Parts: sequence; structure tokens; C-alpha cells
Amino acid sequence: MSLDHTDRRRILTAGLLLPVGLMNAGGTVGASTTSVRTDIDTGVAGIVARWESTNLVDVLNATHHWAYLCRQLGSRGRDWQLTTGRVALLSARAHADLGETTMALAEAQKARVLGRACGDTATEAEATLVAAEVHDAVAPDSAIPLQMTRAARRRAGTSWLGVAAASIEAAILARGGPGSASDVIDVLRDADTAARLLPEPRPGEFSPGQLAAFGGCALIRAGRPDEATARLSDAVFDEHAAPGMASAVLVYRASAAVAGRRFDEGAALAGRALDVSAQRPTAWLAASVRGQAQTAGGKGGYDALVGRLGGWPAAATV
Repeated sequence: MSLDHTDRRRILTAGLLLPVGLMNAGGTVGASTTSVRTDIDTGVAGIVARWESTNLVDVLNATHHWAYLCRQLGSRGRDWQLTTGRVALLSARAHADLGETTMALAEAQKARVLGRACGDTATEAEATLVAAEVHDAVAPDSAIPLQMTRAARRRAGTSWLGVAAASIEAAILARGGPGSASDVIDVLRDADTAARLLPEPRPGEFSPGQLAAFGGCALIRAGRPDEATARLSDAVFDEHAAPGMASAVLVYRASAAVAGRRFDEGAALAGRALDVSAQRPTAWLAASVRGQAQTAGGKGGYDALVGRLGGWPAAATV
């Protein structure tokens, strides 16, 4: 849901007045705060389910407000800690995609600590993955991302989150280039096996289509563009319902084309990715297109694509 200035002011004002109203409500304080926490949990679940189609600025507008309510109304009780951790995780994901690495890591660490304290394994593991991906993006030579990803995979076990962790592990391993291909293929094979044992994912959970997409990305990095293209053919997403993943698949296919020296094809696919993601720009997609343009030496129309990235977010260093 996109919030204009008036909507944001109304919500903020309500948030500022709510604690006072609850203090004056006598015996209804507990019930009222429980209702607020339930509303926050419902809002978080709604954004998670619509993640690939929700503008990231709108995500941060919502999480800033919810975090404020958690601070004002929350207690040290487990239920509020669970809610606070899930809000922090959502914030970390949005900051990471916008390239705001310092905030992403801070929010991910908050989510990890709260998840661990509450026994919320999913929040702890997913927050660890967010932090691992941020580290991998800004410090690809570090051993930290792989260590964190493997820890998250162990915590997640045989679940869709565990499959997500395996796909990220494969992508990080693939930083080693062609020499890492066998390890990458082994991890993806494990992920494929686990995915076949799992029930249909719920909205917002990692999915077989995402495994195909991220596995394709890992194979491109590992110098296996033909195998990547075959895997990416199984990653189909509606450009209107899930523009985030649709643009990801397009830019991964563009990377495979560039690896095969098909620069015109790569530029056409990358251009479509920018079109699809125009209302939901992300730092990682912009970085991918810039990297492709550098490899292509500006050929195939990549110079024009780079010119379109002037207003897109860019990742900072940790």
C-alpha cells in the first residue's frame, strides 16, 4: 500500500497518541496492546506475502511506524519480542535491497538477537542470511558470508528457508569461478532434493521458482552459463504480480548472455529487467547491470542502460 504525505502524518499522529490513550484506558491496557501487536503481526505477514510487488520505501514507512509502536507499547514479554524481531527482519530486507548496508546489518543483528532469545529459529536464520548477503555484496573476498550462510542453513533445517540458504550458499561458493562449479552443483543438488520433500510453499516463502532462479545465478558465477540457462527456463514469474523476481530472472538471463558474448541479447534482457523493476528499484539489480556493462565494454547498448541508472540506489560499503 502506497502512503501519501497525509496518510503518513495521520498514522504517525495516531502512533504518538496511542500510548496516552492506552494509559487512560484503565483495565483495557493489556487487551489493547495485544490488539495492536496482532495488527502489527498481520501487517508484517501481509508485506511478506506481497514482498516481490511491494515498493521498498513503503516497506520502510510501515516498519518505522511498527518499530515505534513496539518501543512504546512493547514489554519484555516473549510475544512482543517476537513481533519486534520480525519487524526488524522486514526492515533489514528492505534496507539491504536499497543498498543501505549499515542499517541493513544493524536491523538484521537486532532480528537475530531477538529471534535467538525467543526461540524463533526462522527469524534468526533469515536475518543471518540477510547479513550474509550484505557482506557478500560489499566484501566478496571475506569468509564471513559463507560461514553465516552455512550457520543459517543448519538452523533452518529441511524447510523452504533451508532451501533458500542452500541457494545463497551456492551463489557465494560460486565466487570462486569455474573451479568452484562442482561444489556449487553439489549444494544445488542437495537443495533440489530437499525441495522435493517439502509441501507447497505459502505466500512469501521461498519457492521452487526462486530456487531455479538463484541456482541459475550461482551457475553463471561458476562459469556454467549453459546449465544456468537451462535452470533459468524453469524460473517463470508474472511481471505484474512479482516484479522483483521477474526482473531478477531477466537480469540473470542477461548475465548468461553476456558470459556467452551475446551482448545485444544481454542488453535487451537487462533493459527489460529495468523496465519491470522501474517502480521497485533495487541496488543489487543496478549493480548487476553495471557489472554486465563493464564486461560488455559498453557494447550492445549497455552504455544507454547505465545512463538509466542515475537515480537508482547503489550499495555502500560496510
